[in-house]
Amino acid sequence: MNIALWILIGGAVGWLAYSYLGLDKRGMVGSVIIGGLGAVVGGNLVAPMFNAGAAVPDAFTTGGLFFAAALAVAFLLVSNFVHKHWGV
Repeated sequence: MNIALWILIGGAVGWLAYSYLGLDKRGMVGSVIIGGLGAVVGGNLVAPMFNAGAAVPDAFTTGGLFFAAALAVAFLLVSNFVHKHWGV
């Protein structure tokens, strides 16, 4: 269930980046996919490293939400940087 929430959060961040911030180098679908991937990495891998999760590993927490959104933004920024400088 958490993976679905992380993907939803990352997809929303990707859509916001595409719609409002003008980060449209790769299109809406690409932005949503990259945001979702970043959120899954942030929520499932990075948040537990910083003890942002609850005592139960699969619990949904605000700390995990923060890391999911932060890594979704980071993935989008890195993908824009790569596209801008190397055209990939």
